[in-house]
Amino acid sequence: MAYEERYCAFVDILGFSALISTIGEAATEKLKNGQVEEVRKLLQVVHSPPYIMAPIGIDDYQANTISDAIAISAATNARGLLLIFEMLEDLSLELLNKGYFCRGAIVKGPLFHDRTMVFGEALIKAYRMESTVAKYPRVVVSGDVAADFTRYETEEFEGALGTPRLAQSKGEPFWLDVLNPLVLAIANKNTTRLNHFSSIRQQLVRRLSDAKDKSRHFKKVRWFARYWNGVMPGGEYETEGFEQLAGVGVATIFTYNMQPSSAEPAQPFGRSRPSSF
Repeated sequence: MAYEERYCAFVDILGFSALISTIGEAATEKLKNGQVEEVRKLLQVVHSPPYIMAPIGIDDYQANTISDAIAISAATNARGLLLIFEMLEDLSLELLNKGYFCRGAIVKGPLFHDRTMVFGEALIKAYRMESTVAKYPRVVVSGDVAADFTRYETEEFEGALGTPRLAQSKGEPFWLDVLNPLVLAIANKNTTRLNHFSSIRQQLVRRLSDAKDKSRHFKKVRWFARYWNGVMPGGEYETEGFEQLAGVGVATIFTYNMQPSSAEPAQPFGRSRPSSF
């Protein structure tokens, strides 16, 4: 393993300390063991990356977890980037299904990463981007990584259905559209996948209610509620269990797969492919 250029993601699981505290509060050993297993399964997602059939190449995927911090990396090719994107989609959806958000950043830069340790400029850059740029429960993507993704889409992904999507709002960085797999599942009537993630909307409703008297926390939850409303099909295409959310400040003024109105430039819901940097 060399100190070389790699794609690197740093991810923080928001509210993880509260999840851990429930283990110590368990009334019985059986409950405690069950909660430990729940945490282990959530974190195991990053250590069991999804199998991807294409594009061809060596991904050299690596992952480390320390409490609520996750560092992952892969080779700087189409396969490596696709694997990171798909793994973070899976992790985000599994966390949402349990009522937790994550925030992170994906960058490209020099890094050493093996099974025992990770260090390098890319990790520092990803950490700083997560802590200062992401702001909301999302995984932001640096401009050079977004440019690579655009090139891979054209040259290697060929617009295949199911390819991860990037989103961007006016004056904001690109970020990974983690709800895209749900939108595709709705379009394809994939009941197995929809049933698996049927708790996400309920969890978002609960999180909105719990955060209504906590201004700083509410802004983060509201952002995700607006994102949900911006991509979940409404009207005649609405799907039971995946309806749009109601409440003060979470409504959107555009329909699924459309750019936000210029009258609302602060709403971060435009679904688009990277175009310019």
